[in-house]
Order: sequence, then C-alpha cells, then structure tokens
Amino acid sequence: MWLRTKATRAKVRTNKITKEKIPNILCTEVSTDYDLKYPTLFSYILRSDLNEGVITFNKENNVAYLSRKKDLASEDFFLYKTELIDEIKGIWSDPEEVLIDNKSIALSTPRLSQDNKKLYFAAELPGGYGGYDLYIADINEDKSIGNVKNLGPEINTQYNEISVVEEGQFIYFSSDMPGGFGGYDIYRASQRGDSYKYKINIGKKINTPNNEINLVPITKSEGYFTSNKNTGEIFDVFRYNINFNDVMVETKFVDKKSESIGNLPVQIINEDGEVLFEGNTDENGMVSISLLPFTEINYDFDSDKYFSNERLFYTIKDDNPKHYKTIELDQYQLEPAAEKLDFIKIAADNTVYFAFDKFSVKPNEIQNVLNIANLLKEYPDMDVVISGYADAAGPHSYNYKLTERRINAVITILKQNGIEERRIIKDPKGNATLFIQCTKCTREQNALNRSVRFKVEDNK
Repeated sequence: MWLRTKATRAKVRTNKITKEKIPNILCTEVSTDYDLKYPTLFSYILRSDLNEGVITFNKENNVAYLSRKKDLASEDFFLYKTELIDEIKGIWSDPEEVLIDNKSIALSTPRLSQDNKKLYFAAELPGGYGGYDLYIADINEDKSIGNVKNLGPEINTQYNEISVVEEGQFIYFSSDMPGGFGGYDIYRASQRGDSYKYKINIGKKINTPNNEINLVPITKSEGYFTSNKNTGEIFDVFRYNINFNDVMVETKFVDKKSESIGNLPVQIINEDGEVLFEGNTDENGMVSISLLPFTEINYDFDSDKYFSNERLFYTIKDDNPKHYKTIELDQYQLEPAAEKLDFIKIAADNTVYFAFDKFSVKPNEIQNVLNIANLLKEYPDMDVVISGYADAAGPHSYNYKLTERRINAVITILKQNGIEERRIIKDPKGNATLFIQCTKCTREQNALNRSVRFKVEDNK
C-alpha cells in the first residue's frame, strides 16, 4: 500500500488551488518471494480531492487510519479513520476525522503499533524538541485516542523525525539530523517498555545523500522503503534484501599505564539484556566476539582491583569485518592503615551505602571495605562486627534477608583481601532497627539507612 502521483490505471488529478498533483492510494499483490505486482487503485471512496497521506491498517485489515487535508487550500494533514463495510466488495466507509486528546492535531505519517493499541505520528507540538517530533498515543477501548507522549530525546532532535514503524523490539524511523548520509536517513532504536535507547543509522546499504523514508520490514533482512535517490525529487518504492555478515569486535582492557589487564572476568550484553559472552580476558587483556552490525553492546566486569565511573559500551555503526575497541580502567589504591587507634571514627568513616533494594557493593564504595581490610591486617588482634541496615520501606522479613545479603557482599571483599571469616561477626538488622530513627523518613534518611556499618573491637 502506497501513495503515487505517477500515471496508473487511476487518473492522476491536480489540486485546483495549489496546482499540485494529488496522489492516489494504491495497492498491489505481493508474490511469495516478496516481488510487487502492478499497482491498482485501492478504493474510490478513499480517493478524494483533499490529498490523502500515509495510511495504516489494523491487524484484521478492517480499520484504517490515514492523514488527509481538510480542504483544497490547506497545507496541513489531520488524522482520519475509515472502516471496512463490505469485505467482499471492498467497500470502506467515508473517512471521519479523529480527535487526539479531544483536539484536531496537524500531523504526519500515522502508524499503528504492532498490538494495535497505540498510534505513532509525527507532529510539531508545543514542548517538543524542534521540527517534527515523533509521538505515541493510546487507542482507548471506546476507540478514542489520547494520552499523547513524546518519544523523548533519545529519538527526537531539534531537526525532523518522521515515519516510525515497530518491528519486534525495534522501531525504525527517518530523520534529517546531521551526521547521516544526507537528507532523511533511516534509523533504528531499541524499545524498552515506554523508553527507547541505542539509536543508530542503519547504514549506506539503504541510506543515500538523498531521502529515505517509510521503511516497511517484512523479514529480518528484507522489506521495502521509499526514496528519491534516483531523481532527487520523485519518490519510488524500493525493495531491500540485506544479509549482513557478522563482524568481529576485538576489545582490549588496559589500566591507566596502558598495560594489559589479563584474566579479567567480563560480560558482553546486547541491547535486549542478553549475555552474549561471559569469560575472562586473555593474557593480553583481549576479548573477541562475532556480532551482527548496527547493534550496540555493553560491557560489565567483576573486579575488586579495577573500576570505571562510565558506562562501557560500543556501537557497531557499519559492516566492516573487524572492529577494535580499547577500554581503560581505573585501579583502586589501598590506603595505609590509620596511625591513630580511633577505631570508632575509622569504622564510621568507612560506612558502605547501598542503592534501593540492592545488595551489590557500588564501585565507589569498595574502597571503604578495603580500608577496613587494611586496618584488620595491621591489627591482627582486632575483629570486626558488621551490622546491616535497611530503609523503612517494605516488611522486616524481606529487609532482614536483604541486609544479610549486603553483609555477605562486604564479607566476600574482605575475604578476597586476606581477612579470615573467623574474625567477622554478622549482625543483620533488617528494618526493625533503623540506624537513623525516623517515623516518616525523608529520602535522605532512607539513603543513610541503606548501609553496612563496622565496629572494630579487640578479640582478646
């Protein structure tokens, strides 16, 4: 299904006021190998002098939304809806305008979501990021449309974003933002619930210095799109069949002195949170993995010696056969034990704080545990009591287990740094006893309560 102003069996018409050609909505049969046959007029009822734009159908193909001008002089398109009246004869109802949040909104390129419960569209609305932004709205049970949301800065820019389509966990859309191949390029982003991440240009096998819009995937590697790459003016329908070869991504982990970090436990995770690789770097600090191009991967590593304050990721922006990335990690410094024997102050200064409902020790808190380890090494006659606290949220039974896990996470680091478990006393508190006493706890008080605290005492 597409729009066409070239001659077909349906006569091409001209707007009497603007003198522009009025496109017809055409349909065609698709062969088993996805070739398109000669197009014919889709519906005489939907063929008006008002200039129809993009049309989108529900899964049952009995309801369609389309953009259409309200009058001959109008430059704006608005949302209309039509329903199939007679399936055998192919008769559709006269299109009626659909309000969005009870308002008539000028828009472009409407497209239904895969589950038919939402409608994407492009529009210039107040509060946007500039130019045309992409929006999504709910289709309610009473068929009304509302709750309009901007897709956000991960997708929209100060330039123009149009023509979005869902395909699996991805969305594809077109944008004329700088940094592409020219004009409108087609981009892909990952869907994460109501958010979108990892926007990438899908590359030169489709995008050109002219304009590419309206991508319609039919398989993972095949589909259609429209482009004016042949003439610079008239848009034609193109079919793509791109079988991307895997690319090799070689990643090297080094420290601040550019020395290789061998035997480092590493995970490589894709856009869907799937673990693609789990293992250790080789003696040269290298990890190699074969991946499809135009994807983004994240790195995670497990070390008490090294850390990074930045998200570690790599975006494969082309299909070159080899990609190289170097990741530089910071190294923790073991501080000498305190000279003064003020163990109460030392313990208080090295409290370990946790994120909400988490028990893993944050990278910026590990140094506190190492300080306690260093102190215990310096004074072998001292033991440590480790008390775990939680915030006021949730039942005590759950929080008791949570504080046990937090204590165990700290003990793991102490043992890895030479402290025997016999010198450690566990004291999980749950939230029956809050370290910071409060009835209606503030955010700051809750943050202080999510902690593991130390008490160093003589073991004689």
